[in-house]
Parts: sequence; C-alpha cells; structure tokens
Amino acid sequence: MTSEERPGYEEGSRGGGLTVWIVPAALLVAVWLWLVFQSGGYLPQQWAPPALAVAFFALLAGVLLAYPRRPGRLSLLVLGLFTVYCLWAGLSATWALSETRAWVEAVRILAYLLSLALALTYFTDRSARRYFRYLAILAITILCSTAITKLWLADGIAGLFFVNRFSFPVSYPNNAAALFLVAFWPLMWLASSREERAPIRGVCLGLATCLLGLAFLTQSRGAVWSLGISLIFMFLVSPARLRLFLYLLVPSLLMVYQFPRLNRYWTEGPAAVGGVMGARTLLVAALAAAFIGTILALLEGWIRIRGRLKALVGLLVIIGCAAGLVYGGLTFNQDSGGVAGWVTQAWRQFTTGAKPQDINGDGSGSTIRLADFSSSGRVPVWKVAWRQFEKTPATGVGADNFALAHDKSRMTSALEMEHAHSFTLQVLADTGVVGGVFTLGGMLLAALSLLWPRLAAGWAGARSTWLRRHRSPLAGHDDGSPGPHAEPTDRGEPARKPRWGNDPTLYGWHMAVLAAAVYWLVHAHVEWLWQMMGVSLPVLLFLASGIADIHARLDDSRARSSRRGARDLGLAAVSPQRLTTSAVGDRGPAGGANPEEPLRLVTRRAERHERKMMKRTEKARKSAERTVKRGPVLAPPGAL
Repeated sequence: MTSEERPGYEEGSRGGGLTVWIVPAALLVAVWLWLVFQSGGYLPQQWAPPALAVAFFALLAGVLLAYPRRPGRLSLLVLGLFTVYCLWAGLSATWALSETRAWVEAVRILAYLLSLALALTYFTDRSARRYFRYLAILAITILCSTAITKLWLADGIAGLFFVNRFSFPVSYPNNAAALFLVAFWPLMWLASSREERAPIRGVCLGLATCLLGLAFLTQSRGAVWSLGISLIFMFLVSPARLRLFLYLLVPSLLMVYQFPRLNRYWTEGPAAVGGVMGARTLLVAALAAAFIGTILALLEGWIRIRGRLKALVGLLVIIGCAAGLVYGGLTFNQDSGGVAGWVTQAWRQFTTGAKPQDINGDGSGSTIRLADFSSSGRVPVWKVAWRQFEKTPATGVGADNFALAHDKSRMTSALEMEHAHSFTLQVLADTGVVGGVFTLGGMLLAALSLLWPRLAAGWAGARSTWLRRHRSPLAGHDDGSPGPHAEPTDRGEPARKPRWGNDPTLYGWHMAVLAAAVYWLVHAHVEWLWQMMGVSLPVLLFLASGIADIHARLDDSRARSSRRGARDLGLAAVSPQRLTTSAVGDRGPAGGANPEEPLRLVTRRAERHERKMMKRTEKARKSAERTVKRGPVLAPPGAL
C-alpha cells in the first residue's frame, strides 16, 4: 500500500499479504463499531460485553503466545504507566465515597488498557498495520452510511436530534461531534497521500467531507474550536503541508456552500426541515468530494511540482491565506467594534454563560450557535472540581466519585453534573496528583514517541544546512551522495532520499494520528469523552498503529546497522592480509610478498593525493587572477 511496505522491512510478513494477525485488528475495529451503535458505550451494561470479549481474547493470546512479536520498549513503558493508573484507580475504592463507582471506573480503564495492549502487540505485524487503515475506512463508511440512512428514512426525526442538534448515534451532540471528527485527520492524510490508489483517496476525501457535515449538524462549539487547534498543529508538523491543505480546500468549500441548508436544523428545527434534505445534502457533498479527490489523485500522477515551482506555489498559497486573514480581520474589526471589545465580550459570555445578541440585532437569540462563546455552565463545575483537588491533592476523592463529591461542594443547587466536563480536572479530582502523573505522563510519552523522530530529523536537517551554508546547493556530501537541494533525476525520482522524519510517505500517517489525538485531548478538556468508550477507543487504535510502526522502523534500522557493522568488521579483518598477500609489486626471490610493499603503497597514495591538491590550488589561483583582471574586488565590511 505504501512505500514503507517494502521487502525486508521487518522480520514477519515480508510478503506484505494477508496474514492471520489481521483478525485481531478486525476484532478491535468491530468492538469499536459495537460500542458506537450502543449509544457510544457509556453505561456499564453497554461496554461490559465487548470489554469481556477483549479480556478473554487477551488472556487466550497471552496463554498461547499467539502474537507476532513483543511490543517495543517505549510501548511497554506507555502500557506500564497506564497499568499503574488502573491499579491506583482500583485502590482508590478504599477511600472513595462509593466503592462500586470506583471499581466500575477501574474496570473501564482496564478495558482501555487491554485494547491498547492488543493493538500495540498485533500492530507489530506489517500486514496488520497496513490493513487496519482499510478496516478503519470500512468502519467509517458504515458509520456515515447509517447516519445518512437514518436521516433519509426516519419518520420520527426528532429522536435523532437533541435540542435541534444531531445526536446520533451516541445520544449526546458534543460527543457525537467528537466521534465524527476524531478520524478526520487520518482520512485527510490518506486522501492526500500519493502512496494510495486514486479510488481509495477519493473515498477517503468523500468520507472526510461527510464526517465534517455530520459534525456541523451537532452544532458543537467545542468540536469546532478543537478542530481549529488541531488544524494549526497539523500545519506545524505535517511533512506535506501544501498537498494536504490543497485537498483540505475541497471539504471546506463544500461545507461553506452547504452552510445555509445544514444550519436550518438549528434555526427551524428538525421537524420543520425534515431528514431528507439533510441526507441529500450530505450525500451530494460526499459524492462530489469523492469525485474531485479521485480526479485530483489521477492528475497528481501526471503533474509533478518540484523544486522552485513547488516553492512558488507554496508562496502563492501563503500570500492568499495572508490576504484573506487581513481582509477578514479588517472586516471583523469594523463589525465587532475592535478586537479588544470582542475578546472582552467573548470572555464575559464564556465565564457567565450569557447569550450573545443574534446576527440581526433583535435580541431574540443567535441564529449561528457556533458564534456563541457561552460555556453552558461549565466554568462553575470546573471550579468545583478544582476545589475538590485542593482538598485532597494527593489521592483525590476516588475514581468516578466526582458526582458524589460535587453534590456536597457545588455552589448552587441548580448544578447537577455527573462529570467535570474536563478530562484533566476529572482525573485530578478523582485520583489526585498520583493519577494525573501516570495518566498524563502516559499520554505525553505516547505523543512524544510519535513526534520525536520528526523533531530529530528537523534538527539534523537544520544543523546540516547550517554546516553546509558555504557550499553550493548542488554540492554533495563527503560520501558522494547528492546535496539536500539536488535536482530530480531523469526518471522523476529525487536525487537524494530525504530523512525518515522529512519523508511524507513514511511519516505523514504518524502526524495525522497525532493530530487526531490532539483534537481528542483538546475536546476532552471541555467534555466527558473519556466516559464514552466508543468515542475514545478509536484514538487509542490510531495511536497504537503509529507507535508500533515507529518501533518496527527503529528495530529495522538497528538490524541494518548491526549487519553493516558486522560487514565492516569482516572487511577490516581481511584487509591487512589482502594488503600484504595480494599487493602487485616487487616480490622476493622465492616469489613471496615483499615486506616493504605495504609502505610503498601508502607512500604512493600520499604522493597521488599531494599532486591532486596541488592541481586544485593552481586552479583556484588562476580563477582568482581572472577575477582580479575583470575588476576590483570589494572587501566585505569589517575585513580591513
């Protein structure tokens, strides 16, 4: 499928075909779909059956040793941190207000842990990682098809909406938006990746457009802001920004065009609009995006933009974006009365929950909910969670005991929250600093394992560029390989293969899954996504596919280094004998090797090198004389 799937990539599955290890990957994707259509897997009776199935499979695989190979060290460290957090959550039942809630939360964390462990273990197989992407595409296709069919055929369409906001299939609009957008960046990368076939790329772009439209129907402000932050992150870390964001224009422009129709569900209500209009709008947008994506993929195989032309196109895109931002900023400044006033008003709405004036100015309410900055009562709940953490900073009140402690310490009787609506505050309030260190530490370690090769490659590239700043752009390295800016060859391939961290074909998927994790983490800080397994499980699967792929590459590079070192050691052992016995020169009377022959060879090579350096010096002197004859040479400032 991709260029990383080449022979010798890792020990198992060298052929890259179907293997038995694809079955566990399909099982994990099936568990995710089951949880999605069980209202997101929020209640214990909804997520307990698939959790038991995962636990039984993990036990069976551990007893029979039925796995391709052991995960990498970093994967084991991540699993170790989450294991300690799971044990700490179970231990918190000894001081929690409700032991049952603490034990149920510990079992839910264990289900997450086992799913992540199985994914990291079976994704060590190259075929399992390869076909997991196709399985994810299939699962998202089922999700989008089911949502559109429900809209098209639903007689009681009001059951699919909650307060004029689309809530299918998890019964809560904000979590439904997270479910739709958590796979947006992986799909966008597959749509823009040259390593995929054109039909697959078109399907991925169509699915990404459909997910964006479904998320818009939820009218989730947190989802929009989280997607914007992940967009900035993706722009910073993506190894192929220009190509990715050119493909991103397709769903963006289609959603802008379909905005008035989809927004009618919020302004008029689903009963008045009907489901057929929304289903038709989403279907047409998805098919149009799939068609455009396929055409772009086919054209991209014929038209290649390289070198200065690529830089010119990128510069034009940046200029266009900058011009649009300037124009939008000026228009916004005129309409809102200045940036300072707008920020003050937005902060007041966010902290107090006050509703903004509608766009018509009649005060009847906002017709664009996404322009509303109200926190919907979350700020007081966050204050209560922080107060609980201050009371018991080390241990917390007990896993999933926030609701019971909240009833005692809430500020008003109107606030009755089951969760803190913030992942970090919930962890700190429930399990204290100890739980926060292990949970957030495991997440940070997983993110750094994906990002570190990219950072290392960027540092190495910047350092090598700085050291070679006085060389010609086309100058090669000391080993004879072409320079970093060498022109492509006649066959259309680059003259020098970029480092792993700078190669889109090898590194783009990891940045896409990391952007998906960033989206989930940002959105989870204003919602209770962790408590809904159908929303959080795909993030773990995406992260596991990226981390396992990085570990496989590191193991493969170490194996190549070991083989290269053994080969060099063997050559070093053979070279002295070859130098003394195979030298061509004077031989003794008995036909043996002349003992002075090695010294003569070394002297001859030194003389040859000296003559070469003298020729280079003479050539440089003549070039300087010609330059002086053409005109005066201006000394640089400070040279005198």
